Parts: sequence; structure tokens; C-alpha cells
Amino acid sequence: MTTAPVDGAPQLADWIHGLVAKLAGEPGAVARLQEVVGDRRARIALENDVVVVAMASGTVVVLPDDASVAGSGSTTSATVLALLDGRLDPTEALRDGHVAVQGGIEDLTAMLHAIEILLDVATRVPAMRSLAGAFRASRASRLPVPGATPPPVAAADEELRMLRRLGLADVET
Repeated sequence: MTTAPVDGAPQLADWIHGLVAKLAGEPGAVARLQEVVGDRRARIALENDVVVVAMASGTVVVLPDDASVAGSGSTTSATVLALLDGRLDPTEALRDGHVAVQGGIEDLTAMLHAIEILLDVATRVPAMRSLAGAFRASRASRLPVPGATPPPVAAADEELRMLRRLGLADVET
């Protein structure tokens, strides 16, 4: 179920509609997407925002969330930003759990291939870079970066005693 943003930021469907508008100027990418995706539908979740996407008449369309799908994928805005910035490779994102996918092997292959096409276009085409920049500006200040160092966690007393014994922690005063 899609959750409306509290701060009025664009929702996933808005970003997809922007993507469709920008892709119109890149017919080769649209043709590759249509060839790869065919008539499949996929459920995509970005945080709590969920949509179903498909190709229809040579364009990406957003369908109601209750539409049947061949596969699904979910991720976070931080992961999308890392992928767009080239700080995270799609294979690493999958392997490390930053992107979760479900479906049959052929459907997943098509979905992941479509993502690679979109990432390629997002870095090469000025209109797509502009859309990526707008996404970054709307999300970056609120998000942790995958791979960033987490805040330190307080160690338990037993752990601190062991670390002190080994000379790896400050001695109590």
C-alpha cells in the first residue's frame, strides 16, 4: 500500500511519470525496455511507496498497486542515490541486500536488465541526469548512505572489561 509523504515530496508514481517524460527523448532506450520487459508487470517499492509498472504502447505506465505482477522489487532512496552516483553496483546492491527482488528467474532477469538500462540512460542523457538530480535534491539530506559508518553502539560491561584487559579500551577512572 502506498503511503502519502508527510512533507509533500513527490511520490514514486510522480518520479516514474517524470522518467516516462524524459525517456520519450531517448527512443532507443524505450525500444530496449520494451524488448526486455515485454508484457510483464512488476511491483516496485521505494520505502513505503508502492506501484505496479508495465510497458504499454511503447511507454512505461503506472498501474494500481493491486494489479497482478510477474515480479517485485524493493529498495530505499539511499540505495537509488548510491546506484545513480555509481557508489554502488547493481550486483552489489542485490548481494548485500540493498535491493530485494522476487519472482521467476526469467522475470527477475528482465526486471534487473530493465534497471540496468535505466541506470545507463540516467547517467548519459542530460534530461535523465536532471531528473536524477531532482530526485537527489528531494531525498539526499534525509537519508543515510549505504555503507556509511553506523553510529557507535554502547558496549556491554563484559565487552568493555575484555577490551580493557587486552589494552584496546580506555581504563576506567
